Amino acid sequence: FEPATLTQGSVLSRCTEWIEEPVVVVSRVEYANFYHTMTDFVGAWSAAVIAGEDPRKVRILFSDGHPVSPFDGAWTKVFSNGHPVLRKKDLAGKTVCLRRAIFA
Repeated sequence: FEPATLTQGSVLSRCTEWIEEPVVVVSRVEYANFYHTMTDFVGAWSAAVIAGEDPRKVRILFSDGHPVSPFDGAWTKVFSNGHPVLRKKDLAGKTVCLRRAIFA
């Protein structure tokens, strides 16, 4: 794939913020359940590896609307290289563009 070019009026030209690091987009279903959190971990890790990225260096974006759970701190320890986990609600009202999105 060729990188998208910015053209006047394109969606990319309206980006107010760019996230340069690869981002694994995770939609959690049972966010407060330990078993399901672990399956989400494995899915995110596998998606990053299949995409050719180091899972420890990708950012995580929760695309669901779930609140904070007791297991959320582990996501920052395993992924994100110390960056906080991104949440859909954190991006509300902004036009945030991702250089590389990986869907888990």
